[in-house]
Amino acid sequence: MMKKKKQQAQNPILDDKTAQLLFMKDAFVDLDFLDVKIQGTLTIEDLVQNPLTDVGAINERLTTIGELVANPDARKRLEAVVDAFVLFGNNYNNNYNKFYQKAEEYVATQSADVYSRQRVTDELVNLIEKIATPAWNLPVTLGQIQFKSKTLSESAYIFNQMMEENGSARAFFEYVIETNEKIAAIISEKAGNEGISYDQLKGLIDMEGLSKFKQAASAVQAIAFAVSPYLVQAEKAVKEKYCEPIIVPREENCLTIRNGRNGNWRNSVPNHTYLDSRHSVEILEGVNNGGKTFDMKKAFYIAIAALSGSWVPADYARVSVRDKIVLRQKGKGDVISAMQQDCRNVKEATPPDGEYWLIGLDETFTSTERRGGRALLYGLINSVLDQGHSLLITSSHYLGLNSAFGSDGRVAFNHFPFERKKAKGKKIEIVFPYTKRQGQLKDIKYALEVAAANGFDKKVIEYAEQRLAQRKAGEKLLMAFVK
Repeated sequence: MMKKKKQQAQNPILDDKTAQLLFMKDAFVDLDFLDVKIQGTLTIEDLVQNPLTDVGAINERLTTIGELVANPDARKRLEAVVDAFVLFGNNYNNNYNKFYQKAEEYVATQSADVYSRQRVTDELVNLIEKIATPAWNLPVTLGQIQFKSKTLSESAYIFNQMMEENGSARAFFEYVIETNEKIAAIISEKAGNEGISYDQLKGLIDMEGLSKFKQAASAVQAIAFAVSPYLVQAEKAVKEKYCEPIIVPREENCLTIRNGRNGNWRNSVPNHTYLDSRHSVEILEGVNNGGKTFDMKKAFYIAIAALSGSWVPADYARVSVRDKIVLRQKGKGDVISAMQQDCRNVKEATPPDGEYWLIGLDETFTSTERRGGRALLYGLINSVLDQGHSLLITSSHYLGLNSAFGSDGRVAFNHFPFERKKAKGKKIEIVFPYTKRQGQLKDIKYALEVAAANGFDKKVIEYAEQRLAQRKAGEKLLMAFVK
């Protein structure tokens, strides 16, 4: 049975629709990584999809991940702590609370029937074994490294104190390990598959002693929960060669990404994104399935993750703080008309004066007639340029925007091409390299190529080609007349 996802608190920078498009629909990250959240402790989603505005707070998180990336030994030691206290068992349940409950239940069943006593005995023995195994691998200390990260520095200090020779945590772990070894020795002396009996276990369980160690286990568990999200991000950063993003104040107004990738796709094709106050609008053109939407979401995911304090799947990233991050896709027409949905989306994505927004609009106004849709997109781009503090990425199928913005250095045109390749026999296949290229898409025969590759009747293709040729001739004649 699948577990229901936790309700996430609304973020003032990242609106719900954008979060849904990036994190729930495309499942970039696992939102159910932790079942328990210690007060004040981050979770994986905090590190990936909760952008902040405090540069210092963001950099503290980045530094924490960075120190784990740079220190394999500290990472290994913390992995042992996390394995013992966070990712314990198949369902991540808190086995330590269960352990004390079962120990108390065990003592209480001494006057119960034989069957009940043996059932509780077996359950308690099983829990002791589960706890003893990872406890055996726990490091005695987290090292003497002077961490720059406040999170790591405090965690290491507390853990090292508890694991001192006379520390409460160390005594607890040693007791559990010793008890498990005694249980194993008793069982090994028995013939057959019989387990330890209630009376045999009775002499090993010291409830008064266990109560002294309970707080120690809880404290170490709190450390594990505090560092586990950073540890997961550090491991991913090392394995997939993530970079530490550079975070700058909002006034720098930039989103620079070199070889940005989708962290969940192994064969993700890296692409660049360059936006700042001098080049504040990127228009993505290209064929359907060519990579426009993917590239836009990649850029937004990296920006959000960076501002949340996470390392990102890119070779380099420089991201300025934003007042708002808004991503919208074209209307579906499922509740109201697609055009009405587009208008609502654009209204929500229009930045007010003085605020620094990052805006993404995917194929807006394609549900209406071509000239009106192109005019509305033209107006939207101009309004963002006039506002002067926001960055916009928009995808478009309108071949004509270049004439309006081609000489405006603030607007960059990039496109995703397609390629024709011969398959077996004489059949032509359409393939997509997913590599972004500079300039406007000029190949207008994509629809015809796809139709031909999908077995359209040749007569249909011929008529379509005639129509394109007629339009092209008419446009040449008009241009000559105007001159």
